[in-house]
Amino acid sequence: MEEAKTQTLVSSAVTSHEAKVFAATNITLASDDPIAKIDEQIEALATDTGRMPNRLVIGLPLWNKLRNNAKVIARFPGAASVGVSMAQFGSLLLNPSIDIRVGILAKDTTKLGAAKANVNIIGQQLVVFHANASPTLYDPSFMKTFRLRRGGVDVVRTYRDDSARSDILAVDWSEDIRVTSSVCARKVTAS
Repeated sequence: MEEAKTQTLVSSAVTSHEAKVFAATNITLASDDPIAKIDEQIEALATDTGRMPNRLVIGLPLWNKLRNNAKVIARFPGAASVGVSMAQFGSLLLNPSIDIRVGILAKDTTKLGAAKANVNIIGQQLVVFHANASPTLYDPSFMKTFRLRRGGVDVVRTYRDDSARSDILAVDWSEDIRVTSSVCARKVTAS
């Protein structure tokens, strides 16, 4: 039971971390051709930095709209009214080898005791950015999380509180989220 509670706490911390990351980073993706709009941002970022953006994060609600967008589907000859796969979508972009991830984490926006109201953290946004697979203090990744220990969890302690007649689980973790190269990212919001 203690392990399950600790795992739940760490999972909540991950969700909180993702929410902080996306709050730290706007260009609007209008009803124009979304591929052209994303390509504009990839090109602008590459021109500004001399590095090809290699990551793209899309909120689940926006991914649903993009994969079913009539202008995106029209780029595939003979495409019926079916959605586009992630690989097909990626092949349309200026950098066809860009690593695309769909953000699925949700957070509850209500206060304790109120009815649950989950929203997707990334939502109707996407972020095009450059990041190194093995970041260092000096690489040009646009954002980094600095931690004292791998995974962020420093220590898990258990002790008995006799006055409350219960066991206490204390988890110490560290994180410092920093935009280290703001020029290496573009956030796009759907209208």
